[in-house]
Amino acid sequence: MHVEPGMVIAPKVAMANMAAVGVLGYYLRDWVDFKDIKKSFLNLARTALAALWFLLMMQFLPHFPVGPSEWHMVSFLIMYLVFGFTPTLYGFAISLAIQATPIFEPQDMVHLGVNFLSLAVPLIVVHNIYKSKVWQITEGDLSKSINRNIKDGINYFDLVKIDTTYYVLMSLMVLFWLSWGGVLAHPAEGWLKFMSSYAINLVIEPLVTVVLVKTLLKFRDNALIENYTTVSQIKCAC
Repeated sequence: MHVEPGMVIAPKVAMANMAAVGVLGYYLRDWVDFKDIKKSFLNLARTALAALWFLLMMQFLPHFPVGPSEWHMVSFLIMYLVFGFTPTLYGFAISLAIQATPIFEPQDMVHLGVNFLSLAVPLIVVHNIYKSKVWQITEGDLSKSINRNIKDGINYFDLVKIDTTYYVLMSLMVLFWLSWGGVLAHPAEGWLKFMSSYAINLVIEPLVTVVLVKTLLKFRDNALIENYTTVSQIKCAC
């Protein structure tokens, strides 16, 4: 997920930084709505929780270099289902920015835009493909009634499919950074090592997600779960 400093040429880094700002700017109105203070507050709170979760995943779980990049337990699926789309998107950005400070890994500041897009672009694609399958209501519209008895909702195999789509797209983003003007003589070789390392995520992440989401669903009427997570909005065949 983390492309090591020096692996991407300067023009691509500059392009990534501009694109990252554009992505965050584009989704800003979905993230913060000044006409709905409660909705905005809840989104900001979920974003803070998503950023904290991702920072813990990056810093305190095992992570190691694989080829030109680095393996992490991204836990995208947990963040997406528990905190929602825009909190996960901005949570990625905030967490990566914190991680690139002198406290943790300051060398990653060079590729902040690159690493953000490697996570954000697959998230955006997955959300737009699967949102009607995953969510009971239009995300962010908390005024509509929620039908809690969905029989055709997502199941374990749907989670595996969503997870696979995400990690394939994330791996393709890394390949993009390494090729077409990248500094590696044989980018495909390093990329294949990197992509194969994420097979473990496809085994662990859906299982952990099912356990966590089903547990949270048992307490979905609790005010904290209702307000600070999005699990009650999931079409879950649980």
